[in-house]
Amino acid sequence: MAALFGACAHLAVAQVAVLHIQVIEGEGAVNAAGSRNSRPLAVAVTDETGKPVEGASVSFHLPEEGPGGSFGNGLRTDVTVTDARGRRQSPTPCC
Repeated sequence: MAALFGACAHLAVAQVAVLHIQVIEGEGAVNAAGSRNSRPLAVAVTDETGKPVEGASVSFHLPEEGPGGSFGNGLRTDVTVTDARGRRQSPTPCC
């Protein structure tokens, strides 16, 4: 099982904003090959004032090379949207 590679956030509305992404769970996690990830990656997205950003699209990517896996959609990338607290957890990758 590969560790999650990274996350990006994009505000879904047509405005200029400075967004901050903070990993709040799972940073530095190491997963044994062939096992399920028991600690998903979770991020918080805030604006330049520290206020949570609801509705920000967050992309989770698995590595293209080396140990790998896929999300439930069968792809190495999954896009999801932050909640009212500006938080989002990665879907659990498999194999």
